[in-house]
Amino acid sequence: LYLAALKSKRPLFLPGEIDVQLLSNLASVRTYAKLWWRFEGGTILALPGASLAHGQQGSSGLFFTGGVDSFHSLKRRIGEVRYLINVEGFDIQLSDSERLDKNRILIERVASELGLEVIRVRTNLRDNIEFNRLSWEITHVAALAAVGHLLTSGLSKIYLASSDVPPPWGSHPDLDRLWSSSRLAIENDGSEATRLEKVSAIRDWNLVDRSLKVCWEKRTTDLNCGFCEKCVRTQAQFLASGRERPLSTFPQGDLISRINDLPFVKHDLHKQWAEIATQLRSEEVQRAVSALLERSRDRIETHPR
Repeated sequence: LYLAALKSKRPLFLPGEIDVQLLSNLASVRTYAKLWWRFEGGTILALPGASLAHGQQGSSGLFFTGGVDSFHSLKRRIGEVRYLINVEGFDIQLSDSERLDKNRILIERVASELGLEVIRVRTNLRDNIEFNRLSWEITHVAALAAVGHLLTSGLSKIYLASSDVPPPWGSHPDLDRLWSSSRLAIENDGSEATRLEKVSAIRDWNLVDRSLKVCWEKRTTDLNCGFCEKCVRTQAQFLASGRERPLSTFPQGDLISRINDLPFVKHDLHKQWAEIATQLRSEEVQRAVSALLERSRDRIETHPR
């Protein structure tokens, strides 16, 4: 709730002690929040905390959703992480039992094949009125960090897959680490790679072919609807990476038609779509992507932010 307090210019009252390293880090969080989102508040009222020993030994985990970023970090950290941490109630609502069941099967299958363990957390945080005063695009890493700090009895480091979206955004290597404490290190992983580079790194992994989940719009009961912007962009990225055969986790359909059906893409995703256009070997698909970018530029000129 610290970011909500920053925005509303109200103090955040804590009933107990707070780790001194985390408290120090929050001062830096405030700097980024003012720079990126123009939040001006941020007083924390709490009992003074006692510093805990640094370098506490524990296992490592990875926040895992089954998406491109998650699989890329999993491949990089395959010999390092012991746990896959999946949070129900964040990208899939607690009331969506059908999709949650499918998601559990997916996560368990990935963990089982790799000899890892799953930590499954259920939370209604996204139903909290104060928390919802801010966009999930801003608060999602803070929310993940809150979950992470509940797990410090067995974990001392949690990797968080980076996203290829520039500030102002709730995830950035310099910001994400600031949610760490003296007991838990939260590390942004893979920020040096673009989204397309991540796709290229995992495109031939059979586990990805059978388990990739990227959709968040939930237009169908499937984990991937196949035709929302993120589903279409991901399919185009795998094609641009050199994979000719469609992923089995997406419903069958003509990719060009799905690209043509997108009215526009948000400004912060133009870079990803432009990179796709430069790497595509199919001229027909490339024309469809170029037309999508042109539609999006026309919309920005007509409806500037």
